Amino acid sequence: MTGKKIVLLSCGSFNPPTNMHLRMFELARDQLHKLGYEVVLGLISPVHDGYGKKGLVPSTDRIAMLKLALQDSDWIKLSDWEPSQENHTRTAVVIKYHQTHINNILNNKLNDNINEQDIPWFLNGLQSLPGDIYNIQVKLLCGADLLESFDTPGLWAIEDIEEIVGNHGLVVVTREKSDPQQFIYMSDILTKYMSNITVINEWIRNDVSSTKIRRALRRNESVKYLVPDQVIDYITRQELYGWTNNNFKHPGQAVQIITDSFGDHKIVKNRQDPIRDNEVCGGDGVGQKSPPNTLKTSQSCTNFDKLDTRWSLQGSKSNDDLNGYKNCDENLIKFIFTKHGIQVISDIETIV
Repeated sequence: MTGKKIVLLSCGSFNPPTNMHLRMFELARDQLHKLGYEVVLGLISPVHDGYGKKGLVPSTDRIAMLKLALQDSDWIKLSDWEPSQENHTRTAVVIKYHQTHINNILNNKLNDNINEQDIPWFLNGLQSLPGDIYNIQVKLLCGADLLESFDTPGLWAIEDIEEIVGNHGLVVVTREKSDPQQFIYMSDILTKYMSNITVINEWIRNDVSSTKIRRALRRNESVKYLVPDQVIDYITRQELYGWTNNNFKHPGQAVQIITDSFGDHKIVKNRQDPIRDNEVCGGDGVGQKSPPNTLKTSQSCTNFDKLDTRWSLQGSKSNDDLNGYKNCDENLIKFIFTKHGIQVISDIETIV
């Protein structure tokens, strides 16, 4: 491909990174290739902690999640320059920084004067490009929401919009209920530089956003297939966004109820080996022998991981009889036996 070379740079919170963040790069590259451009690199630049957005987790966490999300990509890289600065850096300055370093790499290659120590690690791949490439343009990849934010009073300086759109260019991916073309038409400054704006239509609608992901995590709802699995694992380990590392506390989760010879109801989840009679939670944890018709409470039961997914409840014919039983910890899921079956009550909602 001999078209003009492009580097796509996406700036934002990535709080957390989602599959849609990565999907935008693929959509943009496909369309730009059809228009005769060649995308040689994709860069993700997470915002500095000093941005001060509500709910923004530390950049160390966001960088770690982005590294995990990008493990399978051979052309999208993490740029950690912006979050490593002393203070928040304006987007126009971030783009200019990357463009300047790319220009230096190309000039040094032309003069056969490359010093690898002067090249940021995320731009190392540009050294392998053919030596006859003299120009690579950095363009800002964004969603339609960022484009429309140019019209928010006090948010963007006019000179920054001029720098971004006039000197570099925008690649805008449409979102549901957005009309970038109309917004460009309504803006004098965007109309002035409309030749530098490429609008990518997303025909397969995917309205995933970090805001919606954070809301789901706060509610202990699954975000699988919306966020890379490695990122979900990291969020779980670090307990970010209000998500708790509790594999049992999922509203609507399927469990198996077994009644033993003493009339105790056993709750089993993803268990291969059978539960022995009269094995209940108590004492030092799982597997302790207890007299029939009892439910012991202990601080050792506060972690469901230690329960090996087993818990015992006394058989009962009325809800009143169950009032005497207390959970090992307030985080434990609650079960009530009703005429409709087992009623599962979480801290968010009730599912029968």
